[in-house]
Amino acid sequence: MKLKECIVCNNKEIKFLHSNEAMMHHSNKEFNFFICEICNLVFLNPRLPLKELEEYYTDIYLPYRGASAWGKYKKLVSLSQRGLDIKRAKILKQYSFPNKASNILDVVIQLFLKFVVIFLNLLYTG
Repeated sequence: MKLKECIVCNNKEIKFLHSNEAMMHHSNKEFNFFICEICNLVFLNPRLPLKELEEYYTDIYLPYRGASAWGKYKKLVSLSQRGLDIKRAKILKQYSFPNKASNILDVVIQLFLKFVVIFLNLLYTG
């Protein structure tokens, strides 16, 4: 279902932000991300039906199973996941910034994202 307003603040001022294919899944489907001009929430649009989401997040979905599921490639997978986690945190941080409409939750999210980047660097570099 295609949304015409923000799913948090119900603002109609939303704009296209980014398009991406499914990661870690055999699909060419494009997913479109939008951002709310008021609260800066980034969300998937159109929303996927629950049945379709379940196709992506099955019990064999490797991120749920962790690096140990890869056997002798565990270290390689851990390093790859580290890079992906840092990239995602940086993208989130890039699009999450306080403004006049910000509230305490926005500040907490900013601090959390900074912590995530620092923590991931420490975790994967030893």
